[in-house]
Amino acid sequence: MSCREVTSLRKNGRLNEAYKLALQELNNEQNEWTLSAMFWVLNDCCKIYIENKDQEKLNSVLIKMQGLLELMRDEEKYAKKALDSLRRRSNAEYNNLCEAIKLSKQGENEKALAIFQKYTQEYGGVDNAFHEAYAWIIYRYLSASLSVISSVEARSLLRDYIALNNERPSQLHSLFINLAAKVSDCFPDFKLLPFIKLWNVSNFTVDDRSTKELDDKSIKPLTVRLIQRLVKAGIGVDDILTTFEGSGMTNVDVLEAIRESYYWNIYNLSKTNDSSLWRAYSNYVSAFGKYPASIHHSQILMSALWSMQGENEYRFLSFFSQWNWNNLMEADWEPRYKDGDEFEPLALKCVSKLFRVLKARRFDESANYLPLFEKAAERFPSNGQLKRKYALLLSVNDRKEKACELYKELVVVLDEWYVWYEFSRLVKDAELKLSLLSKALLLPSTEDLIGEVRLAAAACLLDMQREKDAATELYLYKKGKEDKGRSVSSLCLKLEKVLNINERNKNNIALYTQYATLCESYVYSKVVPTVMILIAVYLNAAGKSRYKLIDADGEIMTTTSAGRFRFLKGASEGDVFECRLHRDVADETKIHLLTMVPLKTDKWAACKTRIVVVDGVNDVKKLFHVVSAKGFLSEVVYYDKTCLRPQKGDFLQAFYYPTKDKMGRRRMVIAHLEKTDEVDSALLKEVERPLVMNAKKRS
Repeated sequence: MSCREVTSLRKNGRLNEAYKLALQELNNEQNEWTLSAMFWVLNDCCKIYIENKDQEKLNSVLIKMQGLLELMRDEEKYAKKALDSLRRRSNAEYNNLCEAIKLSKQGENEKALAIFQKYTQEYGGVDNAFHEAYAWIIYRYLSASLSVISSVEARSLLRDYIALNNERPSQLHSLFINLAAKVSDCFPDFKLLPFIKLWNVSNFTVDDRSTKELDDKSIKPLTVRLIQRLVKAGIGVDDILTTFEGSGMTNVDVLEAIRESYYWNIYNLSKTNDSSLWRAYSNYVSAFGKYPASIHHSQILMSALWSMQGENEYRFLSFFSQWNWNNLMEADWEPRYKDGDEFEPLALKCVSKLFRVLKARRFDESANYLPLFEKAAERFPSNGQLKRKYALLLSVNDRKEKACELYKELVVVLDEWYVWYEFSRLVKDAELKLSLLSKALLLPSTEDLIGEVRLAAAACLLDMQREKDAATELYLYKKGKEDKGRSVSSLCLKLEKVLNINERNKNNIALYTQYATLCESYVYSKVVPTVMILIAVYLNAAGKSRYKLIDADGEIMTTTSAGRFRFLKGASEGDVFECRLHRDVADETKIHLLTMVPLKTDKWAACKTRIVVVDGVNDVKKLFHVVSAKGFLSEVVYYDKTCLRPQKGDFLQAFYYPTKDKMGRRRMVIAHLEKTDEVDSALLKEVERPLVMNAKKRS
């Protein structure tokens, strides 16, 4: 015998035989097949008991079926639905309740609800089998009548729903939490948060936590919409976080949903002149500064950057301190792109604004932001201005030793007068201070800007007992101020009392030149010097002299002007210099010339040399050609480039340097030629052949 035979007997109406056989199989072995066979036999028996109105037997069998259902595999819920159906039909008011269900589906929601409510009052509730149907009737009635019923009725029906035992989680259960949100919109006295707790956030489905697409529009997840309604209702962050524990959302997701609500409120306020915008920013950072970083946290920071400008820029310090700079995300340190354009990273915008606000407050509280400026300087090593701001903050916070190390790096990448001046303010030694000030005064600037440097130099020279030089700087400072119609500083008035500006030099350029080199060993101690050769002097498009230099290996080539190195005005091609150089971090093709010191050596002495031979002379075209062994050097030399007039076969010493042509190919350039007694045997060729001569007999 098998379970198939039980099914066959049952379908043929032979229930007694089917029951006996099912019982026998179940006693022999309890498995999913024997349990299922017995369940469906009892199901058919119940239908007969209902027709015969044999309530006692019906109740007994229903209990047995419930026990079997708990042991069965019922993934598709067919057995459960069958049992629920039997329970509904077994109810004494079954027909009335079925009629109510039918009325509800036809839109007669009020009548349907009245039937169920009457039954509940008379019998103390409906059977569990009808709970889901009752829930649908409440839902349909509330959805259709929300605009006409009272708050009391709406709240009472939601309370009645919560008391039911319908399936949860389910689509219907999710519909009710959505409906409750609408009730909260209609009736302010309805408290959504307590209802959500009763509803139980563990009942959210995957769909409830997912974004949906409708007519090419994205609809936020139900969970997010609920959270944002709670924010709008004034519920605190901690209460929302506690309520949504176990909802399937992480704390980060919940926080981001809350922050999004704050963001849009701030965004809308920023479009108006409403003064409540500042309160909104304050409320936000007070609530969220202690929580981790997020996209909307950064978007609100961006909003604050735009809003807090001009007379309101001072507000940024308080906002940013609570916002917590440690919440800057990795993406905030990267450039932003829009419509193909690149924009400065959010973090750098914050650092720039923060520096301006701190400077306006005389750097009060700046010590709190030293780690931020340090991180920014490390992230953007080629940004000299950023490094300078960090150095300034270090100096005002008595971190002068580290500030000095930064300025040593700064003057390499940002060789400007104001950087040297700021550096000098950190130094106590008078000679070193004057050397740094001399560097500043030798660099291009305007008298209007460089006034403070002259005044500092005057004070320093006075300390060194060089009154005449100090008086020169004081005079130049005063003249610059008078030319612009501006008043002088209190330090100027103080120096005037001890200096006689009538006893002065014409200028102090010779002094600057003398002292400027003294600080180089201190400042550029980490930069290795390179020997460079001056290979060309030419005029640029503006008619100013430019000086082109190259190293002996041809790896480094740069140009400079006599404006920075005045001794170049007397230099000529072939002169050799010891230089300190710096390659731009962002663009290695850019080379900055830091220092130049003329070397007392022969012209072209730093070039490589090789013996060449003249293998052709053309006096008509005024040129000759030289070549070295194996063709390593080969070049046409024009008479106007040299004073030599060699003959074919003459040996010369060539001074050359390597370079690259436009195609990037390496080639050798002869810079200079000199006579020599040396002979390269590799350039000589011996030829042996018979010599034939025509001669007269008498010869």
